[in-house]
Amino acid sequence: MSLRKIFGAFVASVVAFAALPSQAAFKVEITVNGGPSLLIVDDGANDAVSGVAGLINYTGSVGALANVTVDTATSNRTDGVGNLASLSNSIAVTNLTNSVLNFVVKVTDTGYLFPVGPTFGIVSEATGGASAGFLGGTLRSYFNPNDTEFAQQVAVTPADQNFGLGTTTGSIMTGGVTPYGLTQIITFSLDAGVGKSTPNLVSTTQVLAPEPTSLALIVMGGVGLVGGAVRRRRASQST
Repeated sequence: MSLRKIFGAFVASVVAFAALPSQAAFKVEITVNGGPSLLIVDDGANDAVSGVAGLINYTGSVGALANVTVDTATSNRTDGVGNLASLSNSIAVTNLTNSVLNFVVKVTDTGYLFPVGPTFGIVSEATGGASAGFLGGTLRSYFNPNDTEFAQQVAVTPADQNFGLGTTTGSIMTGGVTPYGLTQIITFSLDAGVGKSTPNLVSTTQVLAPEPTSLALIVMGGVGLVGGAVRRRRASQST
């Protein structure tokens, strides 16, 4: 192949890459008692699985107040194409103080291009439970047609989902707009006392372009996505 053709192919590849839609960073933000926030960015300094796109893991402290373990997954950077999109989070916290701790955890990603269709079904699931130190918590999932990180544009459920009830599931139907963003707002409180801890709080938001009967089956069966997603990614890291 001549140098002219090689150069032409290179230029064409650069132009094609530049034309791809850009994606804002996948992020988790943790705030305790209204203080300074801990921001964890996919592949950033606080991400223990840096180099693995679409997965965030953080195990460490939030100031001197609490120890936190966070596993978060987005389908946005791993599937490429597909009939669904998802944002999933798992968090567990242990108190390091003799004070009540109030948490706000925000999970967000933007630039979702899938699924494709005139209508989206969006399902939100919260799974929690009880523990000696857990004072309760809620999830609110949002679909953001404005494709803005941390936006709270279209609530998936009319009311907050309660982690203390075991598993709660809600859904909406909305117009199929791409690109779009997803946001989860997770709030919970932890009782005073060193060593007091929460159960594992799991939240999942899933977007699909289904037939109505398919959406009904998903709502009845639950989503249950984050555990499998995190386990699969951890397994791939260990092999």
